[in-house]
Amino acid sequence: MKKERTFVLLKPDAVKRKVVGEILSRFERVGLEITALKVTVPTESLLKSYLPSSESWIIGMGGKAIAYFKRNELEIKETFNTEEAYEIGKRIEESIYRYMTSGPVIAVVLRGFNAIEVVRKLVGNTIPAKAEPGTIRGDYESSSPDMLDISELGCQNLIHAADCEESARKEIQAWFNSDEVV
Repeated sequence: MKKERTFVLLKPDAVKRKVVGEILSRFERVGLEITALKVTVPTESLLKSYLPSSESWIIGMGGKAIAYFKRNELEIKETFNTEEAYEIGKRIEESIYRYMTSGPVIAVVLRGFNAIEVVRKLVGNTIPAKAEPGTIRGDYESSSPDMLDISELGCQNLIHAADCEESARKEIQAWFNSDEVV
C-alpha cells in the first residue's frame, strides 16, 4: 500500500443541497487527509484546461448516450434532434460546461493509502441511479439520464473523483497552485 493524493470535486448541486460536510466526513472517517480545499465558481477556461475534449472523446460521449438511450428504449432523436454521436457529444460537452459554471464548487485534495481506489469506491457509480446504497452517489443522488433533459443538463452527479494517478495529478495542478496543497 502506498500513500497517494487524489482529487475530488463537489459539484454545484452538492453545494446547493448542503451535503458538503457529510461527504467530506466520509473521506475523513476512512483515514484520508484533506490537504487542500477551495470554494470557487469555475470558469469555462479552467474546465477546458483539464477536461478531455478530443474528437474521439466527444464521439465516445455521444456513443455512450446513444447506447444508454437504446438500452432503455428511449428516443435519442427526440432529445437531441440528431442520432449522430459527434453532435450529441458536443451537446453533452456544452451542458457539462453550463452545469459546472452554474454555481460554486468545492475542489479537494485528499491524501492517504490507496486514496484513488478508496475514494472511487466511496463515491460509487457515475450514473447515480446505478450507484449502490452506502456510496456517496447511492445515498445522496438518484438522477439518471432519462430523468433529466440530457440535452440541456447532462447527467448530473454531485461529485467527481479522479480515476487514476495521471488524472489526479493533472486535476490537482489545474485547480491548485503548489503552495496551496499541504
